[in-house]
Amino acid sequence: MKQKPRKYDRQFKIDIVEHCLTTNKSMHSIANDFGICEKTFYGWMREYKKNGVHSFKGPRDSQRI
Repeated sequence: MKQKPRKYDRQFKIDIVEHCLTTNKSMHSIANDFGICEKTFYGWMREYKKNGVHSFKGPRDSQRI
């Protein structure tokens, strides 16, 4: 049976990406440590490098003032 995709909140994604950027651990190692799919983690990293702390905002976040 296929598992439902997990949902991670915005702050969790930022924390994990910043953890990767401030340690000498590989993305592979961090993804395994936190049980995150590597492909998903690489996508988070790509978005964070492009948008910084303004990353990971969904449609509901853009409506907030």
